[in-house]
Amino acid sequence: MREGQPLWESLERTGYISEMAVEMVKVGESTGSLVEMLDNASEFSEEEIDYRLSNMVTMIEPLMLVFMAVIVTGMILAIYMPLFQAVGQSKF
Repeated sequence: MREGQPLWESLERTGYISEMAVEMVKVGESTGSLVEMLDNASEFSEEEIDYRLSNMVTMIEPLMLVFMAVIVTGMILAIYMPLFQAVGQSKF
């Protein structure tokens, strides 16, 4: 920006910002509505992050349920196995 280059070129060179956001900044600079385009880009990015996060949580939930089922089954077996063994060894 100090050298007089457009903001979108600097953002594009960094590689940290998505192509869609760079294009929105480019349009905002050329039309003179950079503030509005930056607001739109931030809203778009927030919606995209929310969507990806909800997908990730949706995929992780079944794995958490299976993991908890294994833990609970292990605890139940740890409690009942000694009882079953004691009853099996006793002679009435």
